[in-house]
Amino acid sequence: MFAPSRSNHGTHVTHLPHPSQSSAAGELQAILAVWEAENDNASFSVKPSLIRLSELIEEATDDFLKQDPDPLDDRHPAKTYPSCILGHLLKVISRYEEFMNKLLVSYLMSRDDIELNIASARLLLNLIPGLDSAVLSEPEGLIPQLYRWAESDATNCYLRAYSFGLLAAALDVTSVASSLKMENSALIPIALRRLKDLFERMKKEKQATAEVSEPDKENKEEDAEDSLFAGIPRETFHSGERPSLADILKEREKTKFCEEGTSGPSAAVATRSLTGSMYSEERKSILRIREPIYESSVYENLELTIPPRKKVKLDKEQRTRSSSTISLTSFIEGKSNSQWAVMQKRRLGEYRIFPLTTVMEQRLIIQYLTPIGEYQDLLKETYENRSLDLVLRYLEGARNHDSRLIFDVLKYLAGLLVHRRLALDFVAAGGVDLLIRIERDSLASVVVGTCLYYLAYNADAMEGVCLLPEQTLNELV
Repeated sequence: MFAPSRSNHGTHVTHLPHPSQSSAAGELQAILAVWEAENDNASFSVKPSLIRLSELIEEATDDFLKQDPDPLDDRHPAKTYPSCILGHLLKVISRYEEFMNKLLVSYLMSRDDIELNIASARLLLNLIPGLDSAVLSEPEGLIPQLYRWAESDATNCYLRAYSFGLLAAALDVTSVASSLKMENSALIPIALRRLKDLFERMKKEKQATAEVSEPDKENKEEDAEDSLFAGIPRETFHSGERPSLADILKEREKTKFCEEGTSGPSAAVATRSLTGSMYSEERKSILRIREPIYESSVYENLELTIPPRKKVKLDKEQRTRSSSTISLTSFIEGKSNSQWAVMQKRRLGEYRIFPLTTVMEQRLIIQYLTPIGEYQDLLKETYENRSLDLVLRYLEGARNHDSRLIFDVLKYLAGLLVHRRLALDFVAAGGVDLLIRIERDSLASVVVGTCLYYLAYNADAMEGVCLLPEQTLNELV
């Protein structure tokens, strides 16, 4: 799976190196040059160099995966995407044979430094796409050491998870896998037990995250609305509060009583005084100006003039509304971009081996189980430890899980469906319906066809498929 293809099919146009590619390659070569000069020095610590090399390759891997490469294409990244940073870095580091030998023999299998073991395993796991898987079986004692780390619960969780990933690469070579049946027979039950524990932990983490994020989400939405519409005038009266219906009716009755209870010029003055005070208060709240107070006796003969600040105020309000509109547009665009990023992450999944996540630890274990899933000699361990039940649990919540995790689960399932007994159990448990429910635009959907392909090889299983409901068969076809 991880070995680079030897095929010369297709020709690629030569691409000029990207500036970031040159920078990353230059830093990588500088680190290796320092290593060549200092590695024989007893006081030289190689761990910072290994960690920085891992970071460079992980960043390049992340950029490579964002291009949405074919997940079933096992060729060297430099052949699939000649201009990508990852392929260039893998080619550069593979030229340093002395460093690679030290990494495999001295650093990875060091007996006295667990941190050095972890840093070496992390770097080697990052280098797998550019290596021939056979190199892992060459150093004497490396594979037995990986099995010991993977089996022991006392092993550091990082080193244990990385050991599963390295074993997955080594077992991709058929001759290696066939010679390690006893070791795999002992490790499969341990791997499945640990996988079940991690699955339950993942469910609890998601529940806890959902409970915490729900009130935070509501508060953030309220704060966003307050900040977004803060500049837009609200439909309020006088002091900023809307009066109640009872207050409005009471005010109208008072006005009506004044009109009926008085007559002559004094009534007009009183009415105008009352209404004038009401409108004056309203103007104060809207125009925010201070008007002079006049005596009621001269009020009739005086023209009320308002300073020419209304236009300035209106211009200010228009600018406020304009800025609010811009804020609203940027807010919508920001939410749209955020939703698109979430959709892309959900469709393509996530790849991160450091810091190690529960999802990635599950993926590494499943990747170990995949190349040995189709071996008849190991069917007993697979069946007795109810691996198919665990696969079905993953598929039941496929839409809520990482797409790359489900991709690995389906690859493992494809190997299990080679066995007649497991294929029959899969159909009887409603597995076909779970398969066709996988999101068609997700990364995991690539393997659905492979699962159906292996299922079609089993005549008894296909008889069960033909008995499924008509709607399921229509969607399947």
